[in-house]
Amino acid sequence: MIVVANRLLVSVSKRGSEFHIQPSPGGLVGGLASLSNSMQRLWIGWLGISKGRAVEHLIAQDGWDFLLAAADDYTDEEMFAVLPADACSIKVGIGASQARFNVDGVRDMRSVLRRLLECHAISLPA
Repeated sequence: MIVVANRLLVSVSKRGSEFHIQPSPGGLVGGLASLSNSMQRLWIGWLGISKGRAVEHLIAQDGWDFLLAAADDYTDEEMFAVLPADACSIKVGIGASQARFNVDGVRDMRSVLRRLLECHAISLPA
């Protein structure tokens, strides 16, 4: 699984001369952290670059068995726009989108992910 996000898994702050690292807040970070450690994951976080450009770079590489992009923000539309026609793109939330599919909210998206994971015998906590 490759996640492309405009936020990082951790937040870094400096207090005096010391750096402190904490997990970033947010549903995506927390939800993915709960996945089984047996699943290979790669998180790519770029600040200041569009997700569309990042995804274009990634999909230019051959060998993808399945591409899934799920997102809930207007900034994600650039990513949906560059995906190949056979990719599965899901807009989370109500609103017009270039994604092929739409779910009402995070609960529905978790249900979709749970069903996908069941196909590969990977458990996702409730």
